[in-house]
Amino acid sequence: ALEDDSAEPDDESTTPEPLEPIVKPERSVLIIESNLDEMDYSTQRAQQLHFDLKNPPTARLPNSFRSGEFGLKAHQLTGVAWLQNLHQFAPAQINGCLLADDMGLGKTLQLLCFIGEYLESTSNKKPVLIVAPVSLLENWQAEANRFFNNRFAKMLSLYGDAVKIRKIQKHAIPSDLQARGICNLLEDGWRGDADIVLTTYETLRDLEFSFAREHWSIMVCDEAQKIKVPSAMVTRAAKAQQADFKIACTGTPVENSLTDLWCLFDFIQAG
Repeated sequence: ALEDDSAEPDDESTTPEPLEPIVKPERSVLIIESNLDEMDYSTQRAQQLHFDLKNPPTARLPNSFRSGEFGLKAHQLTGVAWLQNLHQFAPAQINGCLLADDMGLGKTLQLLCFIGEYLESTSNKKPVLIVAPVSLLENWQAEANRFFNNRFAKMLSLYGDAVKIRKIQKHAIPSDLQARGICNLLEDGWRGDADIVLTTYETLRDLEFSFAREHWSIMVCDEAQKIKVPSAMVTRAAKAQQADFKIACTGTPVENSLTDLWCLFDFIQAG
């Protein structure tokens, strides 16, 4: 006898198993103290902040500065001396400062002179991190090439394709880190022999754990209004970096409210 193909199928054998919902791991972030609504910690430093503008100390310029071709203006020399005065107390008593000269007054050159002199005069030097929008990073590199000779510190531009060739492939990242949402890491030794690293705010945000493994001597945030929102991931990534001396550089320290200014000062001098 022929079997009837139209017979009802066995429900138990054909009912598909329900699919497990895919749960993406929550991204891990570096933890920082808030100190916004209530003051959890404070530091008294009035004496260290004193700087005599009428009789400022002499600014020390790096040997690599092309002094035979260029010279700093009076306000730039004062700015360099002010940075060096504060830096001598870092990190025990001073953690950073806000450089808020108007646009066009030469903040980048002041900072390059300050950084260059530190790297040339310090035996146990630590690397320097500069964070800025891409267009400004190109200006940092151009000014270094223009105002300094080839003895100036080696710079590494870490954004775009330069990041891709230094990142660990996702399949090579340990599963326990991936389970915590850590999927972007740089390979060991990514900095090479560079003394100064130039990167963008987006790169800092995406690779905060790799940057945080370095102990930076100086960290500069140019166009620092980019980190004016306390809850933003890029702000948290910037504040969580290990740096002895942090500099917020912006011509517009207050754009919307006093919270902007508080957030910048919480980056440079928490408390």
